This record gives sequence, structure tokens and C-alpha cells, in this order.
Amino acid sequence: VKKGLSHRAGISDRIEQRSIAYHNRVRQGYFKLAKLDPARIKVIKVAADKNITQERIRKAIAENVLR
Repeated sequence: VKKGLSHRAGISDRIEQRSIAYHNRVRQGYFKLAKLDPARIKVIKVAADKNITQERIRKAIAENVLR
């Protein structure tokens, strides 16, 4: 969570200003939803290179659209 928030480069809205505990609860909630409905909710592994992450997202979208 801390690593993800650090990518915001100082930009902080009211949600991002919430505690790390809040963000951890949200993250765990998404993981739970993804486990319950993996066909609809995907978990994308974030890479150090944002272009790799973007490609993973595009691939997941393309696979879902083609079903």
C-alpha cells in the first residue's frame, strides 16, 4: 500500500490522505471480491516499469472482451 501511494508524487486527495490501515482494508476487500468473482475482477501484478503494468492491464482487458 505504501509503495502504491508513493507513486502519486505528492498529489494527495482526501482518500489518499486516509490512514494506511484504511488503505489496507480496501486492498483486502478487493482481493476478497476478486477471489469470489475472478471472471469479473482481475488482480494485476504491478511491475517496476509502468509500461509492463500497462501491458498486463491491456492483456487482461483484451482477454475479457474476447470471451
